[in-house]
Amino acid sequence: MIHTIVLLAALLNAPPAFNPPTDTALLTAIGIMDQKYPKKGALITKERAQLASPIFDHELAAMQVVPCPNPSDFILSATQIPSYFLNPLRSGPSQASYSPNFYSYDPCSPNFKQFWVDFANRTLGGGCFTEGFVQEEIMVCEIPSFAAAIAANQDPKRPGWCALVTRAGGSNSSRVLLGNPTPWLFEGITRTLNVVNCYGSQFDTFPLQQILMDALPVNQPNLNILAMSAPRLQSKTLPEQTNINTIRDLFNTAYAGFILAMQSAAQDKKQCLINTGPIGAGLFNNNKIVVYLAQRLAAHQLDIAINFYAYDNTAVQLGEKIFGELIQTTSAGSPLSTALANLQVLASKEIH
Repeated sequence: MIHTIVLLAALLNAPPAFNPPTDTALLTAIGIMDQKYPKKGALITKERAQLASPIFDHELAAMQVVPCPNPSDFILSATQIPSYFLNPLRSGPSQASYSPNFYSYDPCSPNFKQFWVDFANRTLGGGCFTEGFVQEEIMVCEIPSFAAAIAANQDPKRPGWCALVTRAGGSNSSRVLLGNPTPWLFEGITRTLNVVNCYGSQFDTFPLQQILMDALPVNQPNLNILAMSAPRLQSKTLPEQTNINTIRDLFNTAYAGFILAMQSAAQDKKQCLINTGPIGAGLFNNNKIVVYLAQRLAAHQLDIAINFYAYDNTAVQLGEKIFGELIQTTSAGSPLSTALANLQVLASKEIH
């Protein structure tokens, strides 16, 4: 009986099956979009056209897709914390860089393997083949192999939506403490378009010809995408944004994604560089500074490099002030759970 329970737990926590991406799956998705969402169909058709078929087929065959191998390590609920929360806070320095701009996708030092965070929906790709046009949907419309991977894994019960999830736990798993992170890596893929000037509701109001004209061809190969989903809050009120459960969930999400990327970099004998931004601070109602701090602490604990995009100097100064106070006020050897509790106190005091 014990063996049966263990086996069942292993199956429930196993990474979901992944169907390899194909050009056929992407073309099928485009055909469906052309009927109901012609702007999306036209944009993905343009990104796909930037790669010759043999090159695209080779990239699809060569791309590496890595799910979270051990999602049970990151189970967080009202009655359970992950065991790594008891690890001591890492001592020593850490450093972050930042840019007020959006992702550049520029190459980095050959000593590093870098990853670009997809601000993912609970279901991978979000509304990339249906409605919505924010960070994740734009990323899919710029990287054809990413689009093909999502197209090959459609949910038969939800046309236009992906069956792969970035937070496990059912229909309410996007809520704080009701879901657990299941990040994904998509490695070795090419960005072929730079989509500009039509973020969010602008996509619905701009004419198609303008959208296509503003989507400029680029050639940025060998990109690695880290897809992870922040919890969705019920409101933008500071008490909810700085609640200890929100902070724990955001940190756990970042830690699960970053350690997956770090392990991939280590396999290539390289250092890890995370490129990220205010994940979950838009439609998901999280506070931009709290998100900064959760990711900053996760990168510090793992001793990896992190580069923040879409943060201006004022936001970074506040984030670094609070982070510095956190490191100074948390006693050496204290568990991460204590550091997170201290972070909640500081965030509630400093963020207005």
